[in-house]
Amino acid sequence: SDDYVSPDYAEYLLRLLDENEADIACGQLRSVYGGDELFGEQPPERTESYGNIAACRALIKTRCMPMAVACAKLLPADIVRAAPFPFGRLHEDEATTYKYYYAAGKTVLGSREIYAYYQNGDSITHTKTRRNHEAAILAFEEQCEYFAAAGCPELQVAAAERLLSTLVVMALGKSEAAREFIRDGRAKRYLRMGVGLKTKLRWYGYRLFRADLNALYHKIVGK
Repeated sequence: SDDYVSPDYAEYLLRLLDENEADIACGQLRSVYGGDELFGEQPPERTESYGNIAACRALIKTRCMPMAVACAKLLPADIVRAAPFPFGRLHEDEATTYKYYYAAGKTVLGSREIYAYYQNGDSITHTKTRRNHEAAILAFEEQCEYFAAAGCPELQVAAAERLLSTLVVMALGKSEAAREFIRDGRAKRYLRMGVGLKTKLRWYGYRLFRADLNALYHKIVGK
């Protein structure tokens, strides 16, 4: 309710669809701290196009925020009706956007900032409650199951790696929801999904030493 859009919001998304013959169009977000953003200065105009698997890969592996969130998009109505937002859940975009990209033929991501993302420290997004963590974990877990059922090993592995990495970060951040998930042995299924050595090292680094070996490595090498 505290966000708003640029005057050319719909026009820009429609233009992206038409010029790129795409099924889904995505714009960029601009973080704002008040209600006076006029969207005047913009980054250089460019676009990136993705097939369905490449779009999901960008969403999962590179954590592309403009593609992850529900806003700043134009989507086919039939795709959305087939996978509506889950009622009463947080992280509803994490629970749905990957389904839209996988069902679509082509997605285009534009560089223009068209959505004012108001930064409020007290908002749901910035408040990390147990319910928030549980919803995020559930969404990432569902992604693994979705791509397994779809018969797409590449995305199944990518989703499993994201889930396990997220659990480590959350657990080290004292998330009781993540620690309970790990204690209950529910993560073992995803370790058996062919995840890479880097993810396994990160996982067992936490299990054995309560440390994020990946973050420690980057801190040591200064990257």
